[in-house]
Amino acid sequence: MADPNLPKQGFSAVSFLMVSKMVLEQNKPITLAYREKPMNPYDSGWRIFHGKETPAYLQDPKNFVPCTAQDLLKKDKTITKILGQPIGSAYNKKRGKKWLRIKNFKFRDERKVTKKIGEDWQLELHNFFEEIDVEGALEYVMAGRSVRIVLWKYDDKTAEETYQYHKENLASLGDNGSLILDTFEESNDEWKKIACQVKEKDGTKQYNVLHTFTIVNNKVLQVSLYFDAIEDKTWAVDTLETVQYIGG
Repeated sequence: MADPNLPKQGFSAVSFLMVSKMVLEQNKPITLAYREKPMNPYDSGWRIFHGKETPAYLQDPKNFVPCTAQDLLKKDKTITKILGQPIGSAYNKKRGKKWLRIKNFKFRDERKVTKKIGEDWQLELHNFFEEIDVEGALEYVMAGRSVRIVLWKYDDKTAEETYQYHKENLASLGDNGSLILDTFEESNDEWKKIACQVKEKDGTKQYNVLHTFTIVNNKVLQVSLYFDAIEDKTWAVDTLETVQYIGG
């Protein structure tokens, strides 16, 4: 039976968290928590700290022990509010206060990796992105950001017809309730790229999205980059710059 105190999604009740002994043995309050890539299938990726650990303390693995979420809830019930957040999440709080997301937190082993998309494309993503199975698309998620990728091929259209078709689709987003903030396009001898930045609404939550289509002949790579913070537009644009056509 599922534990009602744990999130329904994004966290397994059988996984563990690595917790500072300052919290578990010295009863110090939790003020810092972040989620990195897990070490094994039973590791949630969550690292829990009092926040006053010295560099020397942090370097000694004996100062951290695995702990179940149920046991940690006995120390701080508010931890359940963040356990379902994805890899790449980082939070801090003061005693008695709400958890606040830490922006631009620097994780260990943080780097970019190349993802091959189908046979013809590749792009670079942060290694903390998790791949999620979505019918008809590839989707990668991490804290505050997600990437949705779809491949298209049109045997009945020329390169120019394919380009015009997707350009019209982007222009019609405003008719579907999205707020178009910006549009741009670029091209070279090999490909054409068109993009549109919009605000989309899902229930009560709004998302910043950069929809892009990279077109080579009748092949199309659609990349939609979702980001919570408007400052992450730089990340979205930088990610698009890594898109490469590697087909013949």
